[in-house]
Amino acid sequence: MAPWTNALKVTPRRHAKGYVLALILEACLIHQRNTRHPDPIHVSSHFLRPSIVGPCRIEMSTMKGGNTLETLTAKLIQNDHPNIVATLIFGTLPPFNKESSQTDLVTLAPPSPFARRTPLRTHPSACQFKPLAPRMRFNRHVQWAMDPWHEDSVKREDGPPSWAAWVRFNDQGQNVTPSTLPFLVDIFRNLPILLPDSGLRKMWFPTVFLSLEFKFAIPPNQKTVGVFAQGLYLNEGRHDTYVEVWTTPTGGEETDWREEPRCLCTSTQMNLCIPMEVNLRKGKL
Repeated sequence: MAPWTNALKVTPRRHAKGYVLALILEACLIHQRNTRHPDPIHVSSHFLRPSIVGPCRIEMSTMKGGNTLETLTAKLIQNDHPNIVATLIFGTLPPFNKESSQTDLVTLAPPSPFARRTPLRTHPSACQFKPLAPRMRFNRHVQWAMDPWHEDSVKREDGPPSWAAWVRFNDQGQNVTPSTLPFLVDIFRNLPILLPDSGLRKMWFPTVFLSLEFKFAIPPNQKTVGVFAQGLYLNEGRHDTYVEVWTTPTGGEETDWREEPRCLCTSTQMNLCIPMEVNLRKGKL
């Protein structure tokens, strides 16, 4: 993990779920580095307790090995209690520059007319980048640019609103890596925040479950990605979020740029709505 990890002295004391899961994934990546299965394929994680700033340890073991996939279990332990338990599947992702075609039955990607295009509708050059919200203490290391098409989804009132933005790392030498993807799928505005006059914007939204599935390999020197998020259901405060992370186009706004990006990963999450006082109870740093 690189420079932005030094900025995660957050207030309140609890660490962002994506950052903590990124620590687990990074440990497993180191463990798998010299094996036949170096690439993460799927991660499912259950958050049992909030993690706070302080020492922790990660324990992992191999559940099952195979010719194609290898399954690990991992725990992040703090104060002798498991905060997160995760199951991780490793395999091999093909290089990002591997070409696909309309006759490719193994990988579905453009130019196939059946392949999903990036859900971001506005080219990054037409969006205004700015720091994240001040409450995110790593905001000087990361910037985002909202996609105005999705910002208007609340006004359209044609179903659950969606959210999307281009997100980039500012620090020199910090590129998108597999272990930053759990962090990136945690940067979005969820359904309770997007709903107008919901009265939920000052709540705390602890994560109960988070999964990632890795789709395409990350291209080299990628500092910016597109993040799309949409929640569909809100039941007594319990809500879901579906997230996609996409590569950025190399072509300009005048090109058919939405044909080029590839989905790096998808994520499914389940969160709760809890009064912020619960999160502040242990005090600020």
